[in-house]
Amino acid sequence: AETTEGANGQDLITAIALLSDAQKHDALNAEGPQKTLMNLARARKVSFRRLTNYSVGELLRAFTEAGPAASDTCLSMVVDLIPRLPNYSVRIGEAWAHGDVATARAGRTEITSDQCLTAVPGVRKLQDRVMADWAKGLAQTLSKPGKTVLAIDIETLTRPGGLLDQLRAQGLDVTGRAY
Repeated sequence: AETTEGANGQDLITAIALLSDAQKHDALNAEGPQKTLMNLARARKVSFRRLTNYSVGELLRAFTEAGPAASDTCLSMVVDLIPRLPNYSVRIGEAWAHGDVATARAGRTEITSDQCLTAVPGVRKLQDRVMADWAKGLAQTLSKPGKTVLAIDIETLTRPGGLLDQLRAQGLDVTGRAY
């Protein structure tokens, strides 16, 4: 017999799988730009590296440890989001193409929704740890001569405590459009 805790974790993993399948169906690959940059770098024999590497197991553990409320919240959010995903993505893409960071970020927030992240505290903790590690790795990279290109989603970059805030906290000068 399956335990209630296992079922909750399985429901959350199912929600992630549903969202991933919907994104693939609508050709909305969140890792697309990163993979494109990595392929371009490989083709031109330019070195590249990921700022950090975390196992999927850590993310799955955070989801399986969540309670029934988290399962219901996240699964409901995903089911509600899937039919609206293509329209959100077009709006975000257009805003980003025109340099409207605030609108792009607001649209991204509609897609990711803190409801699920709040319901699964382990995921937020993991995100915060990843963010701190990325900031440390990027600061080290930026301290070396040369050029650096970074591919990252807008929510991770601009959320409170996100990469820009982490870099600013390390004393780096962050300039550009308001976020």
